[in-house]
Amino acid sequence: MEELQTTQEESARRELDMNGIINALNYSNIVIELNLEADIININENAKLLLGATGVVDGQNIRSFLKQEELDDFEEMWQKVINGESVSKQHSVLRSGKSYIISESYTPVYNEMDEIYKVLNIGVELENV
Repeated sequence: MEELQTTQEESARRELDMNGIINALNYSNIVIELNLEADIININENAKLLLGATGVVDGQNIRSFLKQEELDDFEEMWQKVINGESVSKQHSVLRSGKSYIISESYTPVYNEMDEIYKVLNIGVELENV
């Protein structure tokens, strides 16, 4: 019984640590979770601001927020990611008349059967020009 309690306490401590890490990421980074069709599963406020999105955007495809000239690069990168490759890139985006330099990564997330079930996009604004 004591071992079980110790295990539960350790699990609770790890959960608190993970929640702290997630909160720090959401506060200081651009974070978007996407399904394999590139529909938004979850998005933080920083990402919404960058994309110029308002209201509920869950379920919308990320492509609908990209400009035409960004789509070819996105499609090339997306194919790599859904085939299991993590992709990092640095690029400039123009939103609402402002230019931003973004460093971001797209990482496939695997389930217990070792299948990709979503993609995590984490980015940071390097410069606001």
